[in-house]
Amino acid sequence: SVDWDDMMSKFRNQIQSFNDDNCGIHIHMSRNFMSDLTMYKFMKIMYKNKSFTELIAQRNTDNWAKIRMSHFNQFAKVVKQFKNETSSQYKKFVKANFGQRYNAMNFTNSATIECRIFKGNLKSNMLLKNIEYLLSLKEFCQNTSIQNCELNQYIGFVKSNFKSYPNLNQFLNKNNQQMKSTMEVK
Repeated sequence: SVDWDDMMSKFRNQIQSFNDDNCGIHIHMSRNFMSDLTMYKFMKIMYKNKSFTELIAQRNTDNWAKIRMSHFNQFAKVVKQFKNETSSQYKKFVKANFGQRYNAMNFTNSATIECRIFKGNLKSNMLLKNIEYLLSLKEFCQNTSIQNCELNQYIGFVKSNFKSYPNLNQFLNKNNQQMKSTMEVK
């Protein structure tokens, strides 16, 4: 087990992160981490709820991690069009159509999909919150129908699984008022 607090404290005087708009936390997930259908639902929640995603990310996504519905729509088209193709053809097509590194979900790496949304942070609970967000969103999307993949149901899932996602729940509880306002703005 990694003692994140100890590791971060060793570098705190030598590096900065949260107060610097030029760095972020980018988390790579294996391309095999979730099916295309799960990724579709994952991106649906992330992209259609930009204000909520930015609250979780703790930064604006307009520069380094763009959330554009055209990117989501193109992903949906690719999945539908190429679902029966061989993996090498599919990977080439995905890379060609998602070649822009600065999207919220970056598909340009051959073995991984990179989530670029998170603001840099040296606090272990915020790093763990980011990881818990991705894990919980994947878990929720994997086990939920497309029709029920909505933000309010996802939040209910996270809150009902407090022990699995303690840092994410703590963050949501602390930002409850702001979270509610993001859900009202669509």
